[in-house]
This record gives sequence, C-alpha cells and structure tokens, in this order.
Amino acid sequence: MADIIFVACNARYSHVAFALKTLRANLSPRVYDRSESLEFTIQNDPVEAADEILQKSPKIIGLSVYLWSLSFMRQLAETIHKTRPEIRIFIGGPEVAMPEDRMSDGLFASASVVICGEGERAFSALCVDALCGRAAAVDEYPEYADLLDRKVIYAPKPDVDSLVLPYEEYTDDDLKHRILYVETGRGCPYRCAFCLSSGDKPLRYFSLEKLFQSFKRLIDRGARSFKFLDRTLNASLSRALEILAFFMPYKDAVSLHFEMVPHEIPAELLEAMAAYPAGAIQIEFGVQTLTPHVAQAISRRLDADRLLANLKIMRESTRVHIHADLIAGLPGETFAEFAAGFERLKSSGVQEIQLGILKRLRGSPLDFRADEWGLVFSSIPPYEVLQTPTMDFAELTAFKRFAR
Repeated sequence: MADIIFVACNARYSHVAFALKTLRANLSPRVYDRSESLEFTIQNDPVEAADEILQKSPKIIGLSVYLWSLSFMRQLAETIHKTRPEIRIFIGGPEVAMPEDRMSDGLFASASVVICGEGERAFSALCVDALCGRAAAVDEYPEYADLLDRKVIYAPKPDVDSLVLPYEEYTDDDLKHRILYVETGRGCPYRCAFCLSSGDKPLRYFSLEKLFQSFKRLIDRGARSFKFLDRTLNASLSRALEILAFFMPYKDAVSLHFEMVPHEIPAELLEAMAAYPAGAIQIEFGVQTLTPHVAQAISRRLDADRLLANLKIMRESTRVHIHADLIAGLPGETFAEFAAGFERLKSSGVQEIQLGILKRLRGSPLDFRADEWGLVFSSIPPYEVLQTPTMDFAELTAFKRFAR
C-alpha cells in the first residue's frame, strides 16, 4: 500500500527511469514514506499495469511521460481515471510540453494536474497539499502558493543545489542489471532547432563535491556503468577534467558514457581521456549534419573540416569508443547531401555511426517552424518526419530501413 505511486514506462528493462528517482528523492519528508515507484516497459499491457497500481490503493499517481511511452501512459491514465476517478493523476515529462491545445486528449483529460518543466518541487508541493493540507504545502513551498489550484503548472526552475541528489534511490537490482543515469548539470549552451534543450540557459551545475560522494557510494555498492545525462560534457573544461580525475582510480572497472560537441576538444581533455583503457569511455557526438546551409537553418554551429579533424585526433590519440549521430530529414538537406555527409563522417574512423530520423518534439523551435519549412510529420509517436521539400517519402523510408 502507498498513498503516492510514481509510474514510468521504459523502452526496455535495462533503462532506469531517472525522473522517478529524482522526483521521489525530493519528496517532502512529510510524505516520502507514503510513496513508492513502479516501472514498466513498452512491452507491458497498460490495463494490467493499471491493475497492479490500483492494488496498492494510491491516492496520487504521478506519470512520467516521454515520446516512447505516450501511448502506454494515455491508456493507463484513461483506465485509472474511468475506474477510480477519485484518484489524483499528476503528469509531467518532455511529452506534456505545450499542453493547452491538447486538453481533449485522453491523457490530459484524465490528469488532475499537468506539470511542465522540472517537477521535483512542484510534484512534492502538490502531494503535500493533497495529503497534509494547503497550509503545510504553502509553508514548505511558498513559490507554489498561487499555483496549486491550476490544471497546468509551469514549474519555476529550482536551484539545483537545493535538490536532494537521487542516487540513494538506486536499488541493488538497479546496480546489478541496469544502466545507471547520472547528471552533473542542467541546460545547454546551444540552440539547435530540433532539440527541447535549445537555449536552456544558463547552465546550472550540481556541486561536484556532493556528486563525487554519491558516486563513491554507488561504486562501493558495486556500480560500474555510469551514463551521464548532461547535454555537453565539454561545456566546462574544468568540470570535465575533475570528473575524469575522480573516476581515474576506478578506470579498470568502470564504464563511462558522455555526450560531447566535436567542435572544441582541448588537448587537456584528450590527454585525460587517453589515460583510460579501451572500453572505459564512450563518447556520443551529435554531429547531426555536415551540410553547411542545413546547420545554419537549424541554428547549429558547423566547421565540418575542424569537426572531422577533431574526431580523427580523438580516434588516434585515445582508446575512447566514438559514437557519432546523423539525422536524416533536416530542413533543406537532400538525399545526396546526407549521403555525402555520411561518407565524410565514416572516413574519420569513428567506430559507430547512428542514423536517426528527424522527430517533431513539441515545444522545440523546429516544432514552431515545421509548416514554414514544409516538413511533414507522422501524427503517431515518435512523430518522425515523413517527407520534406528536399527529401521525399521513399528516400526517408530507405534511410529508415538502412538505419535498422
């Protein structure tokens, strides 16, 4: 039995719902012991999931909604709302952005509250309000005094150092069998039109001292694989070097996964990475396009020659596994331009190239300009582009088959 149930639906079991970890870690002490989390996968039946949830007799259910889980969460929310309408359903996550024109959708119609933005304090405030009363909620969360009666709450961004780090929420089973997600900062210095993090400034960083204490406890418990959610490791060279220095004593035991931009890879960073053995570090580089006019259209910095040279230098001077991404269907890019970019990227010697199809993310700059650019998207999640003025349906379908 639990008064508060956090629910996530992952693409596969090996993925951990990091959002649930940080939401629960930041629940008020008034209600923390009255909560628990349940994680499902997209292979689960939403009706069966609803039955499992309702057997715990919750008063509040929090749903974390992403692109891959939208259909599951819609059916889950509708089932619970129709059978137990007295239960309060709070929804949040990237896929609930821009909710005002979707209130007739089953997911939003079933929800008591829609939380847009970073929801740690908002969710806790709502739970305290529902279970302990308005006075307690306003006393603990004064910034929500005028927001608690709203259907849609745009959550103020919290000071990240005021948040409780969620790493004690990882279970022994998580450590043994699943990928551990960690974050050292929030925000992104870049303005890529296709991304929800576009222009999310200023960057807000967690205390490395506190993080390293948490990471040490995870390692002592047996954690070996760390996947960093930070958009850009090399946004701060000094912090990147401190992170690599922290993990150095464990270099033969850990696996670290970072995202970086390939335009700026200082010699100090290469030197630090070169000290790690093969298999210890994987870097994911979001190349996305090597076509200059396309990069300009999507507000993405591009010096293709420098980018490729940096990848080649990293490949030759370190044992880092390099994973590079390209996106098909970006505005203005032709089949021939994309293919040429793929061949150039391949020549850099990176170990892995992932081809993705452009997706329409609600609230991104590209979402607002899709009609202007003549982009035609599927109305079914994950909202992949079907055709553009410069790349037809057959060409994009061929890319999709090749990407598999």
